[in-house]
Amino acid sequence: MGYMVDGGVVDRTRFSLRGPARLPPTGGLDTRWLEVGGARLRIAERRPAVAAAEATTFVLAPDPPNVLEHHRATFEQLVEGGRVIGLELPGFGFSSLPKRFSFSAEANAALVLDALDRLAVRRAVLVFPCVAGLAALEAARMEPETVAAVVLCQTPSFPDVLRWTRRVDFKGLVATPVLGQVLVRATRRRLARAWYDAALPEAVDRKPYLEPALQAYDQGADYCLASALQAVQRSEPPRTKVEVPVLSIWGALDRTHRRSDPAALAEIAPHLDLRIFDDAGHFPDLEQPRRFADEVLAFSLRHA
Repeated sequence: MGYMVDGGVVDRTRFSLRGPARLPPTGGLDTRWLEVGGARLRIAERRPAVAAAEATTFVLAPDPPNVLEHHRATFEQLVEGGRVIGLELPGFGFSSLPKRFSFSAEANAALVLDALDRLAVRRAVLVFPCVAGLAALEAARMEPETVAAVVLCQTPSFPDVLRWTRRVDFKGLVATPVLGQVLVRATRRRLARAWYDAALPEAVDRKPYLEPALQAYDQGADYCLASALQAVQRSEPPRTKVEVPVLSIWGALDRTHRRSDPAALAEIAPHLDLRIFDDAGHFPDLEQPRRFADEVLAFSLRHA
């Protein structure tokens, strides 16, 4: 499936040649570095005012080109139910890349589980978006004793993920190893504008989404979209089901997923709880943080 050449070497080489990234201005979130698995992950953390509420830890990842700053409201809402940790996955935002990182769901899952161990998280609810949701599901397969439940945002079934990556990739250029990496690096600002235009409902103001993303680029953030997309297209379908509870929240106005069937995820997640936000696009967690948090908190009370 896909190309045999690993174009990710382009992004890994870029990271190995550049100096360490600096933490950007907080933008309302206190962030720090977590060294794990050969990567330097940028994380943010909030703890509830009442220590006893920390039985649940929510671990969320931004959906690139979003960065942690996009999730300030989500942090404020979820901390009502427990500790909240945000992390930017390797090669996105300000997080670095391990030298031999493959960008696969398995590689991301292993790194996330190592990060949870370093952060002394014993039971987590992973709140992951879109393609990154495949890594959350893989982490739940690998360590169900650590991943108590999974919350997905706009994550379709694996076959729909493959079809989606081909639809959003203009003429297959991003999926072409090396060329895709060079193209994404050169046009990442234009790609961000195009992505928010396609993914958000027409009536939603793009400015609160686009400006933090472009500011992050100006401060040194990265966007290894081609390497991630190519890794998905090289992947095989999951062979085992996810036995932990899974909540999938789906924005019906996401034009990039018009042909995806959110219910098809039940084929690999038999304990699927599906919620459709009829008036949201690709980012229901960011577009409607209060409603999103209410669903997640109620779900975690039932299952985590």
